[in-house]
Amino acid sequence: MDMNKIHKILEDIEKPLNFAAKNDFKNIGKLAGIWEYINQMRIKAVSLSVDSKTSNYLNEIENNFLQFENKKLSDKKDIVNKSIELINKLKGQVSNKPIVKEKQPQHLSKDQRLTPVQFIKGVGPRISRLLEKKGILSVEDILYYFPRRYEDRRNINKISAIEQEVFTTVIGRIDLSGVLKIRTRSIYKIVISDGTGFANLIWFQFNKSYLNRLYRKGLYAVVSGVFSYDKYSNSYQLIHPKPEYIEVLESRDEISQDNINFNRIVPVYPLTEGLKQRRIRSIVKNVLDQDLLNIV
Repeated sequence: MDMNKIHKILEDIEKPLNFAAKNDFKNIGKLAGIWEYINQMRIKAVSLSVDSKTSNYLNEIENNFLQFENKKLSDKKDIVNKSIELINKLKGQVSNKPIVKEKQPQHLSKDQRLTPVQFIKGVGPRISRLLEKKGILSVEDILYYFPRRYEDRRNINKISAIEQEVFTTVIGRIDLSGVLKIRTRSIYKIVISDGTGFANLIWFQFNKSYLNRLYRKGLYAVVSGVFSYDKYSNSYQLIHPKPEYIEVLESRDEISQDNINFNRIVPVYPLTEGLKQRRIRSIVKNVLDQDLLNIV
């Protein structure tokens, strides 16, 4: 068991909780998606063959945050405080075991962590305006913009292998995209195919110009969701997929060349119109690569 790595994981779990607790829990609203984050940290720790006591503590911390977004403010505060106490207790136990001291990087100052988001590599004025809609104004806000969930992109399923009512990720070429008239109403429909079958993406309420701009015929769409089977079209369908569940590629070959968005477990972030998953993942990676994770 690598004590250095375990200690680092515990610190990474504690940082957002300390951030949320400061200034009388002023930032507690930024803990959306915290359960998914802690879940991934726990899995990472367990992969290091932690002892059963450490594993039990990590399970307890993770379970504290189940349905966290739905709890009352007072309960959220109690959960954060209790979890910080558990982490400190666990850190104390880990610290009693030999830890090899590593050279610490130079941390950025408080002023640097408040750098406006538009000055982060890959952002600029237009993207910064989109990020502002999600409450992201600074480098610090990027650090605490948690994914809504994580998705396993190490293997992408064929359309023919879709199972009903099971969350699945597939990729297909967009063969049809546009508005169709069904009886007395219009729907927006996209048909994707991969050589093994085809699937339909359907919206009953839609912004036609927005969907036309994003999902053009001939492009490729990576789609995630719980598909249902439509016996009339003899195909699988996804009704009203959210923007963060669809990513568009120019070519299928991009998958093998892109190790940020594919070939790994990837974070899926809440989006606003005009902001794409690939862009937000790239921005977060740029921040983390600059060692900004250690500034808080």
